[in-house]
Amino acid sequence: MNSQAPCVWFHGAVITVEALDAHDPARFAAWYAAYHEGDAAGRHAPVVFPESVMLDQLTKESRAARRAFGVFVGSECLGAAVLEWETEQNAHLGHIEVYVPPRHRRSRVGRRCSSDCHRRPTARA
Repeated sequence: MNSQAPCVWFHGAVITVEALDAHDPARFAAWYAAYHEGDAAGRHAPVVFPESVMLDQLTKESRAARRAFGVFVGSECLGAAVLEWETEQNAHLGHIEVYVPPRHRRSRVGRRCSSDCHRRPTARA
């Protein structure tokens, strides 16, 4: 489950960017908490996918393929990312969204997550 890229230190702990197993309830809950907090922070009326909708998007087949990644220290998710691409047209192009809760911003968590997602081939993420 760990990415192949080297680890980075975060306040004395090693962080890793991991492909999320959305079928693992505890891991998904930690990832979703970081996604939700990061997406909603600082917005007056945030529109954030409910947990059940996000789980469906990550586990069900559709025209757009989605993979989720998390920056983890132990069981805590410090930041979340979603890598999405079309499977029928322009499959070489991907879209990455990175979400970092405010308390973990400015600590290279978002940059780490983004750079790791950029290195992943979309069809094999």
